Amino acid sequence: MKAGLPLSSAFETLAKSRHHGRHVKRAAALVAGGTPMHEALSAQGCFPPVLLALLRAGEESGKITDFLDLYADCLDVRLEFGRRLRRALVYPAAAVIAAMLLFAVFLVFALPAVTAPLREAGVAVAEPARLRAALNFMKADWPALLGGAAAALLLFRFILRSSPARKALALAGHWLPGFRYALEQGRLSNTYTTIGLLLKAGLPLGAMMEVMKQFAADDPVDLRRFRRAEAVFSSGRSFSEGIAPLMPEGDRQGLEMAEKAGWLDDTMLRLGKAAQARHLHRLKIVSNVFKIAVIASLAPLCFLMLALMLKQVFSALTAANGRAAEAPAALPSPVLLKEATAYAPAESSADFNSREGARIAELMRAQGAPVQPASKSSSLPKLKPVTGIKRLSIGGSGGVQPTGIQPTDVSR
Repeated sequence: MKAGLPLSSAFETLAKSRHHGRHVKRAAALVAGGTPMHEALSAQGCFPPVLLALLRAGEESGKITDFLDLYADCLDVRLEFGRRLRRALVYPAAAVIAAMLLFAVFLVFALPAVTAPLREAGVAVAEPARLRAALNFMKADWPALLGGAAAALLLFRFILRSSPARKALALAGHWLPGFRYALEQGRLSNTYTTIGLLLKAGLPLGAMMEVMKQFAADDPVDLRRFRRAEAVFSSGRSFSEGIAPLMPEGDRQGLEMAEKAGWLDDTMLRLGKAAQARHLHRLKIVSNVFKIAVIASLAPLCFLMLALMLKQVFSALTAANGRAAEAPAALPSPVLLKEATAYAPAESSADFNSREGARIAELMRAQGAPVQPASKSSSLPKLKPVTGIKRLSIGGSGGVQPTGIQPTDVSR
């Protein structure tokens, strides 16, 4: 439009967009038929009410390009804010996903690798039934698990974009302390910037309040406040008196003076930029706190996995030691001979006595002592005690040398 090209050329280029191309085609057809641009875009149902109000005011005042430039600048600020927010949340999101994957790998691979040798050794490993079922499911049905996670992510994204979810998030931003700290300044920035744009467009207060009510359709609290401000304006009171309840105490200062000086539009835009800066600062704080919380939660998770592993090992060893203590002491197994040996005890004893007796008699003959043969009627000689035996002398090359041994009387 600044270059003086026909509007049909702009519509022809915008119709190639993947997101709103079909809507632009229908709007171009309506504009070619003589419908005003704001009505043609409003019929599509996908363009924000602020843009439609600016187009209407621009068509009536002949300042469409100025209002579109101003609106584009505000969109640039919001897009930059979105990029910063995504960059701030990349690390915490990656850390959470990595922790979940680490825990899954531990359950599927590490824990079974520790308990498998215990089972092979015959030790009963106590594992929770739910944990075992989860392990079996993750091993056997991992494609279904990944598909379910992707479907849950898409469903969650769809729910977040729905009107009830936006209303719930807006109410949380008003009532819950944590959400209020993170979202309050962003909500004020959007409100201030929108009011400033509408004031720049020269809309009357009644028309401006209609646009603001459409703008706050997903925020029940702000919608009620705009309705109250509309009632204040209809009673003939000033702008600052109607908008003041929507603003914090710090932003109310100077609003009445700006209204008297005719600087309401610039003042509201300036307040919108200040609220945007505060909002970015708060988001940095929230992002840093979230990062610290994620890092602090990873250490207990690692200790938890280690504790689960050691618990399985210690429980198995304790059970094995308990069974060993309760069992009676096992006696050594008897050694069985491969072949039974048959012998006569009496004959073996007689042979031993005869052989050893002959050896002793031979030793006595060598020493010059008379030996009286024993009677054959008894195999066991009867010995009489003999006194006067001296200590044996052990030494020399001859071995044992008897000293002063008196002959022993061997008789019946």
